[in-house]
Formats: sequence, structure tokens, C-alpha cells
Amino acid sequence: MIKKKLVRLDILFGALLLSSCTSIDYVPDTGWSNNETDPRFYENWFGHQLAAASEPVLASEEDLAPFSNRFRLLILPNNSPASIYRIDATGSGGMSLTYTQLDGAGGYEPGDIAEQWTRELSSNEAQDFVDALDAARLGTLKREADLHVVNDDAGASYISICMHPPVFVFEHLSQTERTYVTRDICELRREPDLEKLQILVSSFSNGG
Repeated sequence: MIKKKLVRLDILFGALLLSSCTSIDYVPDTGWSNNETDPRFYENWFGHQLAAASEPVLASEEDLAPFSNRFRLLILPNNSPASIYRIDATGSGGMSLTYTQLDGAGGYEPGDIAEQWTRELSSNEAQDFVDALDAARLGTLKREADLHVVNDDAGASYISICMHPPVFVFEHLSQTERTYVTRDICELRREPDLEKLQILVSSFSNGG
């Protein structure tokens, strides 16, 4: 809870500015630490970034068509533009990557689309992605990471947190489940398979 409050101090002003915008529904309504306040807070933060990128909502089976499954990685630096990587898979195994870079300020105003393009993943890239996605096991992960408790040499315990960290949002939608996982960069480094997935997907923008 301490960690969440610290993060919210960084982006509260921007979230309040955005709260008067048109209602959107990119973020799950349940499964959060606080189901009464978190969905609205994260909708103002994550959802408005995705809306600015003209991204689809990935919430239900109806949002799949015409694809067999869809994956999205939203990367939110603290005060620089967000980037979005969406991978759409067809039933035949083909995969397309849509990359979007915004021109706003990361955790604050999303701004507008600065760059956007779509390309097909090669067969090797597609296989690497499938392997990394399977290894990350998104469906088994908690939506939010637990607070990281560290013991010092004297035996005292304290909470390890990141100040102003980049935040990563992983989404995957298939015919059987919707997964939605958020981590900051320090949390991500404690989950090697999830970090490998992020690094791999981010590397695909170099081929555009």
C-alpha cells in the first residue's frame, strides 16, 4: 500500500486532469488491491494512454475477432512518452505487430500519436514470442506485485521501492482467458521470465 501511494503522488495531478474526459473501459473492474478506487485510477492512467493511441479494448471474446489471441505491452516511463506494442495472432499462426509511440509525458498527459506502424512478424520472431509468452505464464501471476521486503545486516526489515519507475502493463486475450498484469521496472527485474518477455517484445520495434 505504501508503494502504491508513492506512485500515485507522481501521477495524481495528471489523472485528475484526465478524469473529465470521455469514459473508457480498458482496465478490468476487479482483481485489484482496492476494487473501489483502483479501476478508476488506472483507467485514468493506463486507459487514457491507450485511447490516445487509438488502441482497441481487449476485454472479452468479442474483442478478439478476427484474431485467435491478442497481446499488448504498454510501457509508461515516468515523464516521457508512452509506447505500445500489440501483437495480433491469426488462427493460421501468422502474427502482426502494431507499434505506437505517443508524444505525451508518460504517466501524465498522453498526448497524440507521434509514430505508428504495423508489420508482420517473421516465423522466427513469432516462435520466440510464443515461447517467451508461455514461459512468462501471465495467467498465473498476480495482477500487482507484492511489496518487496528486504532484511539488512542488522536483521531489520524494510520495504524496497522504486522512485519514479517506468511501469509496464501486460495484457493477453484468448478465447479462454483475459490476463492483465502490471509491474514497475524494479518488480519486473525480480521476475526474469516476465522481464524476458518485455525485452523481446520491445526489440521488435527495431524491425519496423
